[in-house]
Amino acid sequence: MDQTLAIYQQILTSLPSGNVLQISNDLENLRDLLHLLASSNSCPFPRTRSLKTLEGLDDALEASLYSTEVVVLSRLQGSLQDMLQQLDFSPGC
Repeated sequence: MDQTLAIYQQILTSLPSGNVLQISNDLENLRDLLHLLASSNSCPFPRTRSLKTLEGLDDALEASLYSTEVVVLSRLQGSLQDMLQQLDFSPGC
């Protein structure tokens, strides 16, 4: 989960639009909350290893900024819904 959120956060911070800055901050807070939840349940939850720079993202942004934002936000929404279902159906580690 953390790795996925970290990747989305990296993509969002790469977007030149300021419209997604709050979402990026919210993802950081969500990652921290997931770590606290795992810790309180004595579950292993390793921190995400450092991410490589997303090569080629700048070219995609220049070509279609609006489309990139829409796709990223749509996929992020789907990932968050999947995480919610996973947490609902298997609340343990």
